[in-house]
Amino acid sequence: MGGRYMKTSIYFRRNWQLYALLLLPMIYFIIFKYGPMYGVQIAFKDFNFFQGISGSEWIGLDAFREVFQNQGFYTALRNTLVLNMLDLLVSFPAPLILAILLFELKKAWFKKLAQTLLYIPHFISWVIIGGIVLQVLPESLKAASVIFSTLPILLVYPWLQRYFISGVMKMSKEQQYLVNQSMLMMDSFYDEELNLIRSFEEEDTSQHSTRASAHYALGLLIRNEPGDVERAIRVFHKVLGYQYDAPDEIYHGTFATRPNDVHPPAGHYAWKSFAPGTAYFLERTFEKVSAQFIHKLQEEGSLLTEAADPKQLKQLFNSAVNQVLPAVWISYDPNWREFIACVCVVVTAEFAECIPETLMKRMDHAMELAVQGSIERRLSDVIPMNTNIELMHIFITHYYGHRLNRTDWIAHSDEQAEGLMKEFEQYNGTFAEFNTTT
Repeated sequence: MGGRYMKTSIYFRRNWQLYALLLLPMIYFIIFKYGPMYGVQIAFKDFNFFQGISGSEWIGLDAFREVFQNQGFYTALRNTLVLNMLDLLVSFPAPLILAILLFELKKAWFKKLAQTLLYIPHFISWVIIGGIVLQVLPESLKAASVIFSTLPILLVYPWLQRYFISGVMKMSKEQQYLVNQSMLMMDSFYDEELNLIRSFEEEDTSQHSTRASAHYALGLLIRNEPGDVERAIRVFHKVLGYQYDAPDEIYHGTFATRPNDVHPPAGHYAWKSFAPGTAYFLERTFEKVSAQFIHKLQEEGSLLTEAADPKQLKQLFNSAVNQVLPAVWISYDPNWREFIACVCVVVTAEFAECIPETLMKRMDHAMELAVQGSIERRLSDVIPMNTNIELMHIFITHYYGHRLNRTDWIAHSDEQAEGLMKEFEQYNGTFAEFNTTT
């Protein structure tokens, strides 16, 4: 026994460098593998950020009970198992079969060509590969069309098409989890009669939101469970129906924020002739006018009875003004153009094969109005854009400029992008705007 110990000790002294090399992987596993196991207990606690994991209240299995009782849990579990099985069935044998086929190729030049084409996607972004395919191949020879026409199973089960070509296949498990959880929440707010979802951002959940509904419709296309595409189509038709088509008005091309919004007043506001930022100060100006009006009534005395409430009179005055002049954020929200247009860009670029031609034409027409209204707003600057809206404005103008063959839009977006980039670099890689986190 002692001799064996001596041999081990001698071996260790002679080869201590080998053991030293083990330290780094051991430290790695301790820090990044065993260390995080301490955080597992968070699943059994009502976690409070300020109290930390150890200080948070212990709740036992309550969190697990809540998850298991959730009606969407078993749907998510089924989808996870099905998608992972499909991934296993496709991802495991496919490389082996491909390797065997490549090995059997006899022509050296063809073998090298095939290997190059097959390995390119592993070194170049799929976005670039997709762009090359879209530019090189005609519509009749697009990759998706070829694949679907040669694989009957994809025609029999259309939802598999979305799995193979949609973002779901490329999303990580964490991303898929976030999509599924978001959709479960929004499903509970969906109104079957109106084909919109109720607003979950406000205290009054009886109100519906057109912007949130557009986001929900996009989520339906991403998830693509049975009935999702059909529901998404109905929602998009509904949302597009709330667009304002009033070419001479400041709100042209934007959308009602809610289905019960009153159409903004028209014909009394020559907004293009006003100075930049005017719309922001219009409401404040009339607030001061109404306050001065009430003050004058109180000074007169005879015109303002004791029973009259000054606050109510002020509200009536402001209401009368808003029925004549469209007050921004009250009569309309100009940012709804960019919010909904960005959704339409993603739908058009990623899910065109799911959208009927009638809806696609309607969407393109709506986006033509939205982009035109957005450009007019930007050029007049009557309603200045925050950075997030400016970025979306450049994005949608550039995209639909190419899609609708509007060279003037493309030139405008390029000019705006260059200007924004110069300002960004001028301030050392940041935006010169308060609240840029929006």
